Amino acid sequence: MSSKEIKSLLKEAREAISKKDFKLSLELCKKILSLDRENYMALVFVGLSLQELGLNDKVIPTFKKAIQISPKNALAFNGLANYLEKLQTDEAQAELISIYVTILNLESDDKKLNEVCEKLGALSISDNHFTDVLEALQKVVSNESVTSATLASASVALANLISKRSNATQSVLDVYEAALKVVLSNEHLITRQYYSEYVKTLYKNKRYSALFKVGKEMFNLYNTDLSSIKWMCQAYTELAIEQNDMCKEQNEIEKYCDILLNLEASSSVGLGTKALFLYENKNFLAAVDLLKQVTYSRPDWSHMWVLLGLCYLDLHMYNNASRTSLTAQQQCNDHSSMALTKQLDKLLPQVLSRSTEDEYLEKGVNFCLDKLKNAANVATIYIPLIRCYINLENFTQANLFLSKLKDMSNEPAMFTLLNAQLLHKQKHHQDALDLLLKEDNNDISEWWYEIGTLYWDLTLFDKSLIPFLKAAKLDPNCYIYFLHLGHYYQKFNDVDKARRCYEKACAMNDKCIEAVVELTKIYRSQKNWDANATLLQNLTGSALNTENKWAWLQLGLNFLEQEDYTNATDTLRCVVRANPNDSYCWESLADAYMARGAYTSALKSYQKATEIQPKSLYPLLQVANIKKKLGDFVEAHCDYESILRSNKHYVPALKGLAETCIMQARQFTRDQRLGIARDYAEKALDMVTVGIRQQNDLCCLWKLAGDSCVLIAKLPDKYCCALALKALAEGCASEENVVLEREELLLLAERCYHKALSMMDVQTMLWYDLASCFVLHAHYSDDKDKAEKYYSKAADILEHCVCTEASCWQFWNLIGVIAFKRDKKDYALAQHALIKAVTADDGSAVAWCNLGTLYLVLEEPKLANEAFSQAQRADPNYVNSWIGQALIAESMVMDDAMDLFRHSTQLGFHVEGAIGYANWVCQTLQNMKPRVELYSIHNMHAIPVACDAMTWYTETFTDDPCGWNMLGLLKGRMGLNSEATLAFRNALRLSRKQTRDKVAINYGHILFKSRNYKEAIKMFNNVEEATFNSGSGLALSLFKDEQYEESYEKYDQALHWLTEEEGHQSDLLVALASIVYMFQGPDPAKTLLFQSTELSPPSSYGFYATLSLGLLHGDPNLANLVLKELHKMRDVPQCLPHYATLVCHTYVLQGQHETAIREVSKLIHRHPNQASLWLTLSILLIRSYSKRSQSIAAAARCAQQAVKLGRGHIDVKKVLCIASLASFIAGDHQQALKSAQKAIHCYPDVAECWAVFIQSVMVLQNKKSTFSHKEWLQKCVRHFKENLESSKLLSTWLDKIIVPKMMNMR
Repeated sequence: MSSKEIKSLLKEAREAISKKDFKLSLELCKKILSLDRENYMALVFVGLSLQELGLNDKVIPTFKKAIQISPKNALAFNGLANYLEKLQTDEAQAELISIYVTILNLESDDKKLNEVCEKLGALSISDNHFTDVLEALQKVVSNESVTSATLASASVALANLISKRSNATQSVLDVYEAALKVVLSNEHLITRQYYSEYVKTLYKNKRYSALFKVGKEMFNLYNTDLSSIKWMCQAYTELAIEQNDMCKEQNEIEKYCDILLNLEASSSVGLGTKALFLYENKNFLAAVDLLKQVTYSRPDWSHMWVLLGLCYLDLHMYNNASRTSLTAQQQCNDHSSMALTKQLDKLLPQVLSRSTEDEYLEKGVNFCLDKLKNAANVATIYIPLIRCYINLENFTQANLFLSKLKDMSNEPAMFTLLNAQLLHKQKHHQDALDLLLKEDNNDISEWWYEIGTLYWDLTLFDKSLIPFLKAAKLDPNCYIYFLHLGHYYQKFNDVDKARRCYEKACAMNDKCIEAVVELTKIYRSQKNWDANATLLQNLTGSALNTENKWAWLQLGLNFLEQEDYTNATDTLRCVVRANPNDSYCWESLADAYMARGAYTSALKSYQKATEIQPKSLYPLLQVANIKKKLGDFVEAHCDYESILRSNKHYVPALKGLAETCIMQARQFTRDQRLGIARDYAEKALDMVTVGIRQQNDLCCLWKLAGDSCVLIAKLPDKYCCALALKALAEGCASEENVVLEREELLLLAERCYHKALSMMDVQTMLWYDLASCFVLHAHYSDDKDKAEKYYSKAADILEHCVCTEASCWQFWNLIGVIAFKRDKKDYALAQHALIKAVTADDGSAVAWCNLGTLYLVLEEPKLANEAFSQAQRADPNYVNSWIGQALIAESMVMDDAMDLFRHSTQLGFHVEGAIGYANWVCQTLQNMKPRVELYSIHNMHAIPVACDAMTWYTETFTDDPCGWNMLGLLKGRMGLNSEATLAFRNALRLSRKQTRDKVAINYGHILFKSRNYKEAIKMFNNVEEATFNSGSGLALSLFKDEQYEESYEKYDQALHWLTEEEGHQSDLLVALASIVYMFQGPDPAKTLLFQSTELSPPSSYGFYATLSLGLLHGDPNLANLVLKELHKMRDVPQCLPHYATLVCHTYVLQGQHETAIREVSKLIHRHPNQASLWLTLSILLIRSYSKRSQSIAAAARCAQQAVKLGRGHIDVKKVLCIASLASFIAGDHQQALKSAQKAIHCYPDVAECWAVFIQSVMVLQNKKSTFSHKEWLQKCVRHFKENLESSKLLSTWLDKIIVPKMMNMR
């Protein structure tokens, strides 16, 4: 086919494409390709048709084949680009970029170029294609024939392309700048982003003039966008620092900086620029504050480090300047400007040479020596190098370089100054001073400062003021000058000027430790706590370290002085964590804890301080003080004595020990340990005496002396005496000791209180102590006139106290007490004063109780009850309030009185509570039926409690016969016969005539119980008005003394003359029958016993005796008859043990062992809690052993049960012996030994207990080869024979059975 036909087919194919008939187009093109395989247009049309028909897999190969045929033709590239644009894959996008680059290189159509540039600008270009795309776009931009629209599109594409590059080279930045310039010249393309990028690029390219111009334009267009201001400020700041000069843009930049900071206060650029202006205005401190913020937020901005170094240099903070400058040197890199590097080279030698740290000085030396190699002006290097050597005390090198500097005539003043500093460092103070005074350099502040310090070191302090003032005037930004001025003014006690100088120094350098230390001392001395806290908080703003730990400590102490204990403890805890081995820090923390009231934590902290410094007195003293405060008086006492062993005259320890002894004495007094209480109070007086001899101007010591004397004076007469130094007691120069009684003690207490008041008369509580002492003195005074005088003195003192401090309830309370206790009682005044007391403090139980007592005396029980109730609410443990309620209940005949008195004795000892409770216990015991258990008596242990209370009562009131009598009754109830005898003897000695007979009868009864029958007979015979008790007691005593005729006579008299009660007469007839039986036989005795049983109520002992007669004399009918009568009484508790025993004997004698066991068992089932029944059954089973061998184990168990139930009710020693014997017979020798041991421990003076014990040990000795105690057993037998009273039967058993067996033992 000819070329014409091919052209015709191509034309038809083009027309088909324009009509979107892509199938036809594809068929036509295939015909062409079948004729001409490399027909370019046919391939292009095929690619286009395939794309539209969705046959995508053949599109790309078709276009690429066309490109291979004609690589210079852009048509196939455009077709392939159109296809790839529709694909959203990374491979397609990467290939598309290459195709766009090719199109830009091949295409000449302006419209197509514009279109491709726009598409390229929208794509994300990878690093692999960046260079190709950049060159292609540059080619378009450099083509002068392209239209402005295409130029703009290419520039936008370039701008977008380069803006995404983070590490553009300088050539790329130049292209970027040019592209942005073109973009911004087209008003349709101007955007905030392009302006911002343009300003940034200008900054990077260091085109500062263009930057300021474009930045202003941008800000005018977009006044809410701060990027333009930031770049202008940053450029201006860096330019000014590098050139060390401000340019003409200063005013506008300053305005822009203010705008920036107003809109963005934390902008590091704005803060840096502001700091620059402050530096130029010589406001270095404010500049430093801002620069610290900037370097923290932008640590890589080296210009700021340089500026901060310059600020520190001008503030003469050389160590900070050195650190900052070295940081700036590290930040500077190869890209840093040469101007900045030069500035840093000038700064480093100045700051390093003036540093006080050797590390910086060494670096200064190395830096200067390195710069000397290429320095044009070596003098500028010599000066800091010499200064480094001087400060390093390398005097040889300093002299060497000084000699070189001397040859240079351009630095004469610096040579002289450095020479003087070298002499000063070498301690040649006068030579250095003479050298400086020879020359006149009034304009060098360092010169005058050197003169001032030389005068100071020469101790010519007054001459140093003028040089320091001149130095400060020449350089008012140097904190060191003001620091020395502060030292001068403090030296001459001008505290106010010193404070201002130190404040100035701290304002310039808040890290100047020396200035802060001195200033905080002044603030604390002037009580300016807020200023001191602010000062210290500035230093503690950072984390705690070795440099500022002292500031943390001082801050904690400042909080402590302000009573801000929470912050104080928090701060000081941080301090001790950082300094765990610093005892002073632990002491400070302990002080804070103690002030806060956390005594346990304070104690641990003080103990930690003592571990670090064992010989430090303060923490040892505080440990003792805290233990005393916590009530651990024993340990506190030991700690104080430990301190005094090494420092016997240490007054604080003497005072603390005296206070502890007084507190212990009060505690012992409450516990009624009166003797030891007196000893401790006397020891307190001794300690105070030693303290007063060391330092007699301490008010507290005199008060403690008075308290000790008063405490002893309050004790009972038996204990009311003390041994005191004669010099203290009588005021004479003597080392002797004198014994002081109550009167002398009270007089000494008054003198001590007067002495304390002479030192501190404003202490109203001291006046109160003195008034209380006068009241106590009046109370113990037997002379009414003298007592009234003391009451008057006390009243006058209290009148002065209430005028001074009317809100103190103690004053009003004591006024009420005085009005109540005086001989001429003023109840109205007492009521008024006590009401004032409870009004002043409604929580005072003492005042409420006193008011209740007053109402009780005035017979106002309702008001008294209300007052005592208020006292109970105020302090439930205050004993007087419960006694008051008990007295009210007693006056109203209420049974609750006993419970209230008992509760008062549980709370503590009080004489009214003691005698009240004892009275109720004695009345209850008197009215109680025999063998009846009352809960209030037995379960509440009333007898021993009342006995203790009356023992203490009689210690206090030794002349009260009623108290002694009740004590004797209670002692007798407890079986303490000897002590009861003593009590009744005292009661009889003190008793009056109307009560003497009752006491004598009680005394006679206890003598009878003590088996002292003759004395009992005498005592009963001394009774003037005979009663049934005295008569029966005398008769019984005569009977026990074997005076039977006299006993019979007295019983007969008691029967006919001393009682009309048939119950008593029945008992007396039984007693008469027992005497008659002894002399006349059973028949007359039976007659009397029958008479006894006919009375109502009959004596149970009459039935026991009658039954016994029937058993003894073989009269079973009589025995059975009486047993029937006793059977009616089997449930009466007091009859039950006797009934059980007699039932056993009755049936056993009749040979009816089983019946006896059965009857006792029935009784146990009826009364299982009766120990006597279990004991009776145990004895019965033991005696029935020969007939019932299997019952012995039951006997042991019954005996053990009797032990459990019988404590306090039956003779336990007998029960324990029976239990041991039953276990022994049952073969349980270990249990027998245990029971015997218990018996001995409970009753070591009872022979039966030792007998069962010896028998148990003997059996174990024979059974166990390892059990060998022959010698010890022999000692037991010897003790039995020599020290114990035993029956003849037991003695025979020991001699004839046990001793021979022991002779045969191994």
